[in-house]
Amino acid sequence: MKIIKIEHVDLFVADIGNSVDFYRTIGFFPDGTNDKGDAVYMSTHHGGASLGVELHKAKPGQQTGIDHLSFEVEDVDVAFREAKYLGISFEIDPRTGTRSGRRIANFRDPDVVLLQISRKVTRAEYEDWK
Repeated sequence: MKIIKIEHVDLFVADIGNSVDFYRTIGFFPDGTNDKGDAVYMSTHHGGASLGVELHKAKPGQQTGIDHLSFEVEDVDVAFREAKYLGISFEIDPRTGTRSGRRIANFRDPDVVLLQISRKVTRAEYEDWK
C-alpha cells in the first residue's frame, strides 16, 4: 500500500467556534459544514499538498481529541485488497461518502488507534454551507 500523505485528521472538540478560530489562526480555511454547524471541514490551501482537519462537536460526556487519522492513497480499493492480503482487518470496507466526497476504508493499528485510507473522488456535499 502506497501512502501519499496524511489527508486529514478528524477531531472531537468542545467548542466549534473556538476551534474554527484557532485553526484559521494557524493557516486552515473552512471548506464547509454539516450537522447544523456541529461539523466543520477545514483545509490548508498553500499551493503544495493540502491537509484537512475535520472538527466535530463532542457530544455531552464524549472525550475531545483525535478520532482518526486518514492517509491518502492512490486507489482505496487496491490499497484495501493489498492490506487485506497482508492480514489487516477492516471495520469499514471501501465506500464513498457523499458528504466528504471521499472513498474510504477504516482499520485499527495494534494499539487500537482508528486509521483510514482515503481518496477524494467527488466534490463534497456540505449540507449547511452558505
